[in-house]
Amino acid sequence: MAFTNYQDLISAVESWVDREEDQDTIDRIPDFIVMAEKKIFRRLRSRLNEAKADFPEDTAAGIILPQDFKEVKYLLWDGFMLERKSDQWFFEHEPRSGNTPPGTPQYYARTEANLIEFWQPPDIDAPVVLYYYNLQGAISDQFIPPLYTEAPELYLFGSLIEALPFLKKPENAPLWKDKFTEVMGDLQTEADEAEYAGGTVAVSSVYTDGMLRTESERGVF
Repeated sequence: MAFTNYQDLISAVESWVDREEDQDTIDRIPDFIVMAEKKIFRRLRSRLNEAKADFPEDTAAGIILPQDFKEVKYLLWDGFMLERKSDQWFFEHEPRSGNTPPGTPQYYARTEANLIEFWQPPDIDAPVVLYYYNLQGAISDQFIPPLYTEAPELYLFGSLIEALPFLKKPENAPLWKDKFTEVMGDLQTEADEAEYAGGTVAVSSVYTDGMLRTESERGVF
C-alpha cells in the first residue's frame, strides 16, 4: 500500500487491526496516531527531526525557542559553540543580579519553558544559531511531517501498538513492537553514523564536570 497522505495512514491502520465490525475501535484510529507521534518524538533524535533557527539580532537578553522545539543539538553564539548548563547552575551564578560583568558568553541554559539565556551576560547583541530536534507537528489532511514521508511504517506500527489495548489479537503485539523498534533503530543508527562519519567515536559527557544530566537540565521539552 502506498503511503502519501494522512488518509493512507488511517486506511492502513484500519486494515491491519482488522476490526471492521468494531466502529468504536475504528473511530479511535486518529487517537492511536496522535499517541504514536508523541512516543516517536519523545525518543527519536535523527536528521529527520532536526531543524535550524537563526536569531540575527536582539539576543543579549536571550532567545525565545521555536514552537516546535524539542531538544537542543547545539548552539552557536557569534559563530562559537556554547556549552550547555542547567538552569540551577545558571541561577546560582546570579546572571541577573548585575554582579557579573558583561562579556563573551561561554554557556547557555534553558531558564524558562521557552527561553534560553547566556552566561556570562553578553556585552553585545550577536547572531545566534540554534540547531535543535523538533516535534514536526501532528500529521493531518493539511500537513505531512517530513518523517512520515521518509518512514511511514514508523507511524503505522506505532499506531498499531497504541491500538493493542482495544484489540483481541495479542499474538500480533510482538510483531508490531519489533517492527516499530526496528525502524526506530534504523533511523537512529543512520543519524549516528552520519554524525560521526569519518572520525573515531568517543563517548563522553558534554559537561565539564563529567556528570549526567536530567532531561530538564538537557533542555528537553
